[in-house]
Amino acid sequence: LICLSLSLSLSLSGTKALSVPLVTNTSILRLNLRDNWMEGMGGAAIAEMLKENCYITEVDLSDNNLGDYGARAVAGMLRANGTLLSLNLSGNRFTDQSVEHLGPALVANSKLRHLDLSHNSLGERKHLGDSVSENTGLRSLSLAWNGIRGRGAVMLANGLGVTFPVIYATWMNNADLKNKIK
Repeated sequence: LICLSLSLSLSLSGTKALSVPLVTNTSILRLNLRDNWMEGMGGAAIAEMLKENCYITEVDLSDNNLGDYGARAVAGMLRANGTLLSLNLSGNRFTDQSVEHLGPALVANSKLRHLDLSHNSLGERKHLGDSVSENTGLRSLSLAWNGIRGRGAVMLANGLGVTFPVIYATWMNNADLKNKIK
């Protein structure tokens, strides 16, 4: 078994129970836990598992309502995990505060190649732009439907300017950001 897909089928308790055997898993490379509404506690359980697991390379945690608590747990995992290549965190109700945790973790992690942060509310803070400019691993970044504008758009545009030939970024519905990149 290379791919485990349990989208729309787990609760918080199911997510916690699943994370225990996955710590020692050596065969599953792709994990799809999309749309389980595991919230921050479930996200933290998966993040703790991913700190230990050195086989899983792709994880989809989209649409799980992880919030700021889950973002903090994911950030801790990104600092410790050296095998994860693709992470989908779309639609998790992340905010500016979430970016304060995720940003520095992205600087510390040079292995992650693909990150989807679309459909959140990342907003105005500068942390994401700083992180993108300092990250050496990312090749694609999706920021679609985040409402990034103002100072956040300027900082992100500056960050993308440093690494833009390497990073493919999507930013639909972030009008100020599109104007700054052109």
